[in-house]
Amino acid sequence: MMNLKHFDYYLVLDLEATCCDKGSIARNQMEIIEIGAVMVDSTTLTIVDEFQTFVKPVRHPILTEFCTALTSIAQTEVDRAPTYPEASAMLKNWLSGYPNGVFGSWGDYDRKQLQLSSTPFSHCLSSHQSQTIVFRNPRLAKTIRHGKSLRTCGFTPRRNPSPRH
Repeated sequence: MMNLKHFDYYLVLDLEATCCDKGSIARNQMEIIEIGAVMVDSTTLTIVDEFQTFVKPVRHPILTEFCTALTSIAQTEVDRAPTYPEASAMLKNWLSGYPNGVFGSWGDYDRKQLQLSSTPFSHCLSSHQSQTIVFRNPRLAKTIRHGKSLRTCGFTPRRNPSPRH
């Protein structure tokens, strides 16, 4: 595991993607429909900024009932959202204000989804840190769930923050 003390910021990223419980959307055909991120100061562990945008899917533009129930994202939110190239440009612009950061997410799903999406963030992927590794409890032989890990660090998990770019 890399030494996180060398970084000024921790980018904590959470993605949502199109999905279906009936197998009609293959894993490699899933599209990002929401990008949520917080930037955390590595010294104080306080959130210094937030980013959130919905993303308009192209391959599967109509969300399944399963996807809406799982993500709480409404069809109208993705219908009026920017496309992935536009949303990734917005994220890249936001990230430019935070040099020397490390990218982390809950498990490897988000890193793999970015790779599938031909992301312009390939430079971040090599420094990705899975929070499931950081929050693995060896005595219990299980992983602390996402919400509890955030609360452990003093963060209050919340759904769909106001868009900030």
